[in-house]
Amino acid sequence: MEPRSFVGRSPWAFQTDRTTISSQTAISDRAPFLVGPDRAEDSAVAQLAEYKSLTEGWDGEHAAKPSLEAIYDAQRFVRALGAVATTLEPTPHVDGSILLEIDDGASGSLRFAGDGLVIYAIVGKGRGVAEFDGFTVPEAIRRAIGA
Repeated sequence: MEPRSFVGRSPWAFQTDRTTISSQTAISDRAPFLVGPDRAEDSAVAQLAEYKSLTEGWDGEHAAKPSLEAIYDAQRFVRALGAVATTLEPTPHVDGSILLEIDDGASGSLRFAGDGLVIYAIVGKGRGVAEFDGFTVPEAIRRAIGA
């Protein structure tokens, strides 16, 4: 399983006669988190990181080991969501995907399988599948969770 890196869109760019100069931001799954001011979503990101140590059968039955890609996608989503992420509860699923549950799952959930998609179901707000680029919370989900 090869770690993925993502490069965001340049916040600015200009072109000289032969060269385009731009700034880029990058996120690597291998880079350590930078030390800085605490952010509201840090505890959810840390909880998701703990799921990397789960092994096959972590539930005492036949649960699959959580997918690293699913964990990374969920962490990126939580970071992109910011302080609103404090209303979400990370949970590993027996199929190896990661859930972010709203109100302990009573109000809805978001599912990450590590394929760049978010499957969501939010009571009274809607359900569906949305692409997640690792940086921007899909608009349909943002509206549904009131972010």
